Amino acid sequence: MNHKQKLGYTLLGAGIMALGIIIGQIVTPDIKAQNNGVFDKIVCREIQVVDKDGKKAIVLQSNEGDNQLIVYKPQNKRANVVGIKMEANNLTNQIKIADTTHKRTAIWLYSTVMLGTVNKVAVSPPARGTGGVRLSATDRDSRLSIDGGNVFLQSSDKQNLILLQDLKDPLQEAFEIVSHHEGNFSSRWLRERGRRSNW
Repeated sequence: MNHKQKLGYTLLGAGIMALGIIIGQIVTPDIKAQNNGVFDKIVCREIQVVDKDGKKAIVLQSNEGDNQLIVYKPQNKRANVVGIKMEANNLTNQIKIADTTHKRTAIWLYSTVMLGTVNKVAVSPPARGTGGVRLSATDRDSRLSIDGGNVFLQSSDKQNLILLQDLKDPLQEAFEIVSHHEGNFSSRWLRERGRRSNW
């Protein structure tokens, strides 16, 4: 093959390649993955954000039946500890916030239809495992419980109730105030006499 033939084939190949590029530009629409540095849409089942050591920091995922957003507490050598968890499924929507010094849940907000519609907020004390504040509302009543029921308030269609537990004898209500359709009542526990007395 002489020099002129090589040159001819080279020019023919270049022409075919240029023609393909031109036809591709005309037939195929522009594909833009990014516009001004912002993605329009990302489609996936899970996104993980890791810290500088490669450990999980944030997880956004869609599982079979529920969707979750999990934020992990920054760790050095310890295993991943959940700091905040948000979850939604067909029965329950909830947010859990962990105690800053422990692995257990410090604040829990949830709405569920498992046993009737219930909306609830629970705040646990930092050091103790029991007590705290519980605030709930259902289609039957609304309740506020402080320190494991030492102070208890309830409001419903049938009655309004306030209970204060005796600090020495938790099984006794120190004060009880009730208002319902039959009337208003109040009583207190006389610790020194061991009996209950109406006000």
